[in-house]
Amino acid sequence: MRFLVLTLFFFILHSNSYGITKEYTLIDKKLIIFTNDEISSELDDLIERKLDAIFSVIDVNDSDSFVSRFNNLERNSQVSAPDYFVDAFLILKNYNKISKGSFDPTIFSILSKSSKPKKIKKLLISSTIRKCVSLNNIQVKASNIFFKAQECTKLSFDSVISGIVVENLKSILVNNNIPNFSIIYNGTITNFNQTLDIKNYFDLNEKIYEIINFEDIPNYSIYIFDNEIKTYNINQKNNQIIDNESIFILVASDSIVNNDILSKTLNLSDFNKLNNSEYINVNIPVFISYKVGTFTYYKHSRSFQKYLD
Repeated sequence: MRFLVLTLFFFILHSNSYGITKEYTLIDKKLIIFTNDEISSELDDLIERKLDAIFSVIDVNDSDSFVSRFNNLERNSQVSAPDYFVDAFLILKNYNKISKGSFDPTIFSILSKSSKPKKIKKLLISSTIRKCVSLNNIQVKASNIFFKAQECTKLSFDSVISGIVVENLKSILVNNNIPNFSIIYNGTITNFNQTLDIKNYFDLNEKIYEIINFEDIPNYSIYIFDNEIKTYNINQKNNQIIDNESIFILVASDSIVNNDILSKTLNLSDFNKLNNSEYINVNIPVFISYKVGTFTYYKHSRSFQKYLD
C-alpha cells in the first residue's frame, strides 16, 4: 500500500461540527473527509483502491509508479500511458500554454537532481541540463501513446495531484449517497452541502479571514509557499525560484482540478500586470494578496466579488 490510512472519530466543538472524520496520509500530507454520515468499510475500501490507483500512476515519490517509469525511459522511447497520466498531462500542457511557458512541469528534471535552492539555481542556468526542460520533449502520438525525445526529461504532477485526488473522492462520495461532506487535501477544499471552518487548518493573515466569506465558497484551492520547492515554485522563462512567503492565492471555480493547478501556477505571473493577463479571466473567481515592503496589495477578479464580506 502506497499510503498510510488512519481513522479518527471525534466531535469538533463549533457551530458547523461534524461527527465523523476519516483521515488519510498521502505523500506526508493529510487528507481529511468530514461528514456526519459514517463511511462503511466497503466505501472505505473503495476510497483506498481509488487513491492507490491514482498514486500508482502519477506519484513521482513511488519508484514503481507509471510516471517514475516514464521518467526513466531512454531517449526516443514511446509508451502507452494509462488514463490518469493522459488526463493529467493534458492539464499540465494546457497551463504551460496559458502561462506562455513560465510554468513547465519538466522543470522536475532539475528538481530530481537536488532540492537545495543554491544547487537548483546553478542547474537552472546549465546548458547541459536546460535541454531536458521542455514539454516539447514529450509528444503525444496518439490518444495515449507518449514519445519522449530526451532521456533526461522528467515530469512531475505535483501541481495538480491534489485536485485530481479531491475531485475523484468527491465523485465517489456523491455516487455513494453521502449527503454532506467536506474534503481537504494539501490546500484544496471541496464542500458538499456543508461548510468547513478553515481557521483550524490554515494560519492566514487575519485580514484575509475578514475579507473573504469562506463559508459561501463550495470549491477552492489555496496557495501558500511552504519552503519546499516544487515545479510550480520555479518560473521557467526567467530561471527564478519564486519563494515569496508573502503571497496568498485562492482560486474558487467549479473545477476542483483547475483550482488546484491555477492557484499554484499563478504565483509565476506578474501581479502588477494581472488585470491584463490572459492567465486569468473574469469568469474565474480568483483572490490574491501579496506584500511589497510594508504594504499588502489585495486583488480579485470580478467573479470573486460574491465571496467578499
